[in-house]
Amino acid sequence: MKKIITISVLMCLFIMSCSYFITEKYEEPVIEKDSKPIEELITEKEPEPIVKEIIEEKFVEKCEFPSGLYCKEILGATSSSIEFVMKNDKGLPIVINSISGSKTCTSIKIAPSVTLNYQTFNQQTIKTGGAFKVMLAGCNNGNSEEIVNETIKIIYTNKMTEVEYETEGNIILKVA
Repeated sequence: MKKIITISVLMCLFIMSCSYFITEKYEEPVIEKDSKPIEELITEKEPEPIVKEIIEEKFVEKCEFPSGLYCKEILGATSSSIEFVMKNDKGLPIVINSISGSKTCTSIKIAPSVTLNYQTFNQQTIKTGGAFKVMLAGCNNGNSEEIVNETIKIIYTNKMTEVEYETEGNIILKVA
């Protein structure tokens, strides 16, 4: 019986202390006479335009793909082509069914190994851990020093399961 009374008394004290904090008065903020109207304080200002020179100073080439197939190296871009090296880290051999870019390049060449020469694209088998070079040719990348932002889509089949997958990545680089 003493325990129930003690618990009851403690609960009452707890409730009373909580109600003290809850019922404390809220005070309105004081606004000085010479302060700006609230509309000016709330309105966001337009950001300053970024100067092209600043962008060029901080420019970093990027080649990003989801895990499993990743961009190992950017080889470069000309006004009509883009070259990069991909690596198969899927854990199984794959067959590259197609590679396409968002700039509607007219031809795609692939070297099934980094040391081999380019071949006209035909389904290529890439072993686990194997790297392969890709050249998108006949593209309209602009003039020298222009920035190319290309979305690359690769459709491949897992050679062991015969299941087809599609992955998309992005490559950003300057035209040489």
